[in-house]
Amino acid sequence: MKDHEVSIVVGEGATSAVIVGHGLELTEPFELAPGLTLLPGVPDFTDEQAREGCEHDYELFAVLSMRNIGTFSIEIRDDGGPERLASKTWNALWDFHLLSIGAGAPAFPLFTFSPSQDTLVFGVSNPNLLIRPLDRLAPLSSEQLNWARQAKENFEKLVGDSAFALAMRYFGNSHYLLDLESRVMLLWAGIEALLNVDSELSRRVALYAAILLDSDHDAKVEHYNLVKKAYGIRSRIVHGSSVEEGVRLEAYQTASRILAALLRKVVELGRVPSVKELDAVAVAGALTQSK
Repeated sequence: MKDHEVSIVVGEGATSAVIVGHGLELTEPFELAPGLTLLPGVPDFTDEQAREGCEHDYELFAVLSMRNIGTFSIEIRDDGGPERLASKTWNALWDFHLLSIGAGAPAFPLFTFSPSQDTLVFGVSNPNLLIRPLDRLAPLSSEQLNWARQAKENFEKLVGDSAFALAMRYFGNSHYLLDLESRVMLLWAGIEALLNVDSELSRRVALYAAILLDSDHDAKVEHYNLVKKAYGIRSRIVHGSSVEEGVRLEAYQTASRILAALLRKVVELGRVPSVKELDAVAVAGALTQSK
């Protein structure tokens, strides 16, 4: 249900705003960056405050329904004036992707609110007015939180890379889709976009994904075989073959983990590796004589 523009709100004279999100959980506040703090759950507000602070009826409906599925929030603080706070709040929407990549699990913004004189003002910060809660929530570990904080600078630079941005968008949007087949296809489209493959898709996708894996030779071979098998299921789905529900669910979960891991590695590298670079790594080894 998409019939509105994504919005964030900053109240008159406000120095703070909160974006409520879904998908991840944490047990205590965590400073992601100066002026950006992750909060457990949803800060309290009343139904009356929501009624007064929503400009349209559809916003009120969305805020009240989304409040029930909010699992964490991002608090943005800046005393440099409303324009700077608004810009910082808009940019914080990207951090849901950063956290999602770090956790290897879906996470997305729901709505925003900010103090304005004696009340609050609200805006819907998700393109969908109706959000289906995820089947499982991912707890954010201290390791994942620290990774996100350290990777934030690289991540923000990579947002301007078209291949990374497209793959990240496909990863984020896939989890909204109702059917598993569409999720699988969009996730694999993201993997292909990030790896820039255009021929021998199954082998090249599996090879490049294995190259980017941080591990020893045996683990890379195992990952290569896993990705190639998963891509085979993707091909069956794309071409309309009958695939059991359980296999489709596993295909979605596997593709999601693969794309999240690839995006995470690219953020750590600080660049999207070129095909030439990946091919060079692929031929760096040599066969040895059997004993």
